[in-house]
Amino acid sequence: MTKELIEGVINNDIPIIAVTAYATKDDRDKCFAVGMNDFIAKPVKAPELVAAIEKWLAYGAKADAEA
Repeated sequence: MTKELIEGVINNDIPIIAVTAYATKDDRDKCFAVGMNDFIAKPVKAPELVAAIEKWLAYGAKADAEA
């Protein structure tokens, strides 16, 4: 289902961060294979979530500056 949702996205510049209880390398690889940009395993720790969001905000700001 996730893959179908991602295929219908109009703006592909919005990063998608997977938040899941499935934390194996295989699960992480599956998330990336369907188009997720990042991955956080549950239980989510606030510093990890903040770091992931800041990483993608910085990436977006850099891309905007280069455009």
